[in-house]
Amino acid sequence: MNIIDKLAVMWIDWRHGRALENLPGNIEWTALHFDKNGMSAEGISESIAVLGAECSRMLEVNNAPNYFQFDIMPAHGVKPVRVTIQWANGESPAEQNTRLRGEVEKLRADIERLKECAK
Repeated sequence: MNIIDKLAVMWIDWRHGRALENLPGNIEWTALHFDKNGMSAEGISESIAVLGAECSRMLEVNNAPNYFQFDIMPAHGVKPVRVTIQWANGESPAEQNTRLRGEVEKLRADIERLKECAK
């Protein structure tokens, strides 16, 4: 590895460490990952555990077989956000949408085949 590559690796390691230090909350950060989709972080926190328990409770109270969505209206002048809470082993709304669109296309193709057979 040439000197430029070594310096680049050192810089990336330094940036990751700084990013971990600057993340909010009382979380004991254990890992930080960057990829083409952005950043993901792993950590241990009592607050996150409580949030997870509340999310699970929301799914159960609403008898949600897969996911539950609600909108949050932030301060005036800030765009509202939609929050989706889903079971870890469930389909996300986007995954479900993709699957169902595929099923609809398959049914349309089947209908067209039946029309051709009926001629």
